[in-house]
Amino acid sequence: MEIERQALPEGAVSGFGVAADPETVEQLQEYRGNDVPWTWPLLMRDRGGIDDTVVKVRSAGVAGSITIDPHEWNTIATVDRPTALTDSEGAGTLFDPGIQSWGLTRIKDLGIDAILTPSLLADRLDALSAVVEVVQEARWPVVPFIALDITLLDQVDAVRAALRPLRALTPKPGLALAVVGPFDGLAAHGRVAGLRSVLADHPGAWLVYVDPLVATDALSLGAAAAFVGAKSSWRRPPRPSASGGGPHAAGFIPGLFHRELLEMRSPAIYEDWYADLPTPVCPDCNTAVDSYTSDDEDKLAVVEHNLHAIDEFVRELNDREYPERAAWLRRSRADALAAHLSLTSGGEPIDADVILRRLCELDDPQQRRTTTSGAWL
Repeated sequence: MEIERQALPEGAVSGFGVAADPETVEQLQEYRGNDVPWTWPLLMRDRGGIDDTVVKVRSAGVAGSITIDPHEWNTIATVDRPTALTDSEGAGTLFDPGIQSWGLTRIKDLGIDAILTPSLLADRLDALSAVVEVVQEARWPVVPFIALDITLLDQVDAVRAALRPLRALTPKPGLALAVVGPFDGLAAHGRVAGLRSVLADHPGAWLVYVDPLVATDALSLGAAAAFVGAKSSWRRPPRPSASGGGPHAAGFIPGLFHRELLEMRSPAIYEDWYADLPTPVCPDCNTAVDSYTSDDEDKLAVVEHNLHAIDEFVRELNDREYPERAAWLRRSRADALAAHLSLTSGGEPIDADVILRRLCELDDPQQRRTTTSGAWL
């Protein structure tokens, strides 16, 4: 199967992109040294002052492509108002030029590479259909964007039907998708399978605001790009008015990507898990996974580690021929799940990442379930 990649962002050799706020990008570039170019494709939200923001991140060394999300999905879509270009009465706004013309103008004015449509959050099927009706007029580099309430994956057949008009759009991507909801909302049984079926309908799509597990699964199944959040709340975005991310990180240290376990836990958690075992060391950072502290420089070091480690994981995936990628990833996840069984927390079994468990369960030929520690039932 040959995936259309004519709209793969510049620099996205592996399909890996980063979703981050400009403050994180600038701080990280200062930590790395501004002479080290940022080559990952970057997705940023427009929270006001975006014109100056683009200039700042370019000055900080961002050399890869920049895509802007207008971030209108903090408002719920309705049939009458599916995007920010429509007023509350269902009419075009006073300066509505049409979604494609609007997007091209913004790209030119901002000096960016692409922009997502200003879609509102679809939490009902009728609103989703209304959003699709508007955004299907967009073409690269204006990317049709769907912010989907995660609960709609419980009605995945209807979601797939609503998204059908986007399947034939060229050039790709004809769809950029974000699933929005509670931190572990994707863990509900059936939702990972539902997300897979949506992506299978749209080869060459982008998946945005995800974690490494969901990103690599999407890339193995034909997505052209996956933008992983630099922060927890950008990996599993909450609904409007909800707080971002999951529980406070242990020791107030951000989650660190651990390749052997395919986990993103605080180093303080790893310190507990490896209390009686040799602690793994990242070969690139030459730093043990449990050795970071809560000071600001170490927090930036965690983010830096995550970006290069996730990128390397994605490149490992893409080293395989396309037909072999999904099988290789299944084996990698199964090995990571099994590796949890040798770890303990205070003498008790640990809790394996629930999305890792769901992916392994979905791929198991015997359709078995797993315990919280990752053992097969």
